[in-house]
Amino acid sequence: MAGNLSRSNDLRVGQGLFLKISTALCVLFLLAPLVVLIVYSFNASRQVTVWGGFSLKWYVEAFLDRDLWTAIRNSMLVAGISATLSTILGTMTALALGRYTFRGRSLCTGLLYVPVIMPEIILGIALLALFVMLDLPRGFVSVLCGHITFSFPFVALLILARVKSLDRTMEEASLDLGASPWHTFCHVLLPALAPSIVSGLLFSFTISLDNFVVTFFTTGPQLTTLPMKVYSMVKFGLTPVVNVISTLLILFTGITLMAITWMQQDGARRRLGMRLGLALAAILGISFVVSLVSEARQTNLVIGTWAGYMDPSLMDDFESQTGIHVILTYFNDGEEMLAKASFGNPGFDLIIPAAYAVETLRELDLLAPFDFERIPNIEHIDPRFRHLPFDPSGQYYIPYTYGVTGLAYNSEKIKEPVDSWRILWDPRYQDRIAMFDDMLETFHLAHRLLGYDMKDADPAHLDAAYELLLQQKPLLRKYESNLVNDMLLREEIYFGQNWNGNALRLIADHPQFKFVIPKEGSLMFADNICLLKTAPNPDAAHLFIDFLLQPENTARNIQTIQYAMPNPDACLLLPQELRENMVLFPPLGDMSNLQILPDYGTFLPKINERWVRLKSE
Repeated sequence: MAGNLSRSNDLRVGQGLFLKISTALCVLFLLAPLVVLIVYSFNASRQVTVWGGFSLKWYVEAFLDRDLWTAIRNSMLVAGISATLSTILGTMTALALGRYTFRGRSLCTGLLYVPVIMPEIILGIALLALFVMLDLPRGFVSVLCGHITFSFPFVALLILARVKSLDRTMEEASLDLGASPWHTFCHVLLPALAPSIVSGLLFSFTISLDNFVVTFFTTGPQLTTLPMKVYSMVKFGLTPVVNVISTLLILFTGITLMAITWMQQDGARRRLGMRLGLALAAILGISFVVSLVSEARQTNLVIGTWAGYMDPSLMDDFESQTGIHVILTYFNDGEEMLAKASFGNPGFDLIIPAAYAVETLRELDLLAPFDFERIPNIEHIDPRFRHLPFDPSGQYYIPYTYGVTGLAYNSEKIKEPVDSWRILWDPRYQDRIAMFDDMLETFHLAHRLLGYDMKDADPAHLDAAYELLLQQKPLLRKYESNLVNDMLLREEIYFGQNWNGNALRLIADHPQFKFVIPKEGSLMFADNICLLKTAPNPDAAHLFIDFLLQPENTARNIQTIQYAMPNPDACLLLPQELRENMVLFPPLGDMSNLQILPDYGTFLPKINERWVRLKSE
């Protein structure tokens, strides 16, 4: 009777051809990006989105990148521990709220939704304020606490739904038959909850593994996770190494899901799943222990920098010579660097800020002067870089790299001479132009074309620059800073603002592209090494800088990161094709046609207001 009634009321949901096709298309849409990502992990080109032939070189580069594997290890370790603890706490919470009646139960259930619906950035700021108030050092423990706080409510709510749907008669029958409460819990209740517990564990692991916002606010300089590492890599252009990482994570996830699925079955599949799960756990455990033990050192030197901005082999050589372990931690932009350097005791020894940031850090009294008697190799630095305007004394910075913003273009598409920024306002090239998604770079260019200097902080000049950029906007493909090379290769654009180091990597593989510094002049960037007043190991910092400035080490560094360094003696050691490369070493002369960005102070909000208005027009 019940079966006939069920069939007579069958709505035939899910049996229509349209719904089946729609479902198949949705699944295909979800899987297609993963397939493309895996295929492009075998790409020979440096660009993530441009196919250059089959190659395994990015797998080799990924496996040799010590910092990358450290970041992966940190992410897996944090995700594994936080998922385990979140699942235990979530299960206990769900049982308490689902099976026991007490005053305030509804309030407690409602509070579980707060972290779920609250914007993640608010939770991150709140956790940071709490840790500072408690004087809890920011590092592994603080990140772990942040991830558990964020993920355990999701687990609790997931298991709570299952607890409320269970029929309690099975438990009552077990107790009536003489089983103890603990025996009933282990053999009746827990197996019934197992699917939701496993689901909560996997969900918690996933959101912890790719969590960026909470990690950003709660981490310290000695802990870099994979999302933070990848995000920092964007500054120097993503390579298929990102695809390799993602492919390996997909493979790991697939094997893990297979093991969990088999463990929930009977017979041989269950035994195989248990063995596979134990093998994965053993491999991860051994890897974590070996890597942690290998990093145990008496002295650590912590450097805040950008991803890919220092030759990792130099770190190994310095460590073998001195026994000092170098930890590289990464910033995503200058604003993050300023924020972390100025918030309490950040734990960095050295940081690598841009010129304007050095000026800001000096004004905030966050920098310590260098003792140049302990850095004899400072004599190799070009004197033109020793007393730049942001620190005329030259005591608070060591010049590291320099470069210029110029114009990269496709010479196969553009046959006329390119020597002026005004070509970016030429209507013939509508929709084939890209400008930096950077308000200071963009407004500086507009000021130059109008014959103004942005350092004058004149609102009338700023308005005129805004109008000039507004006239240009219909001609633009987009404002873009990180994917200019990819857009040029795909011929989405023929022109693009570009940094000389970024252009050099493009031209090395694709000589049809050219790079010029237009006659109106351009911005010059000068990144520097600075010593924080709160540096835990200033002696190691001085020793490392002297090591880095040795000409042979600087030459190795230049070849790796593809940016110029103001060390003429090191340049003599470079291969001739690099030494004479006008893109890597643009002619500086007296540098009168190049300007280093200053700290614009109170004028900065006015620039930002015009920039927001320009982007929204």
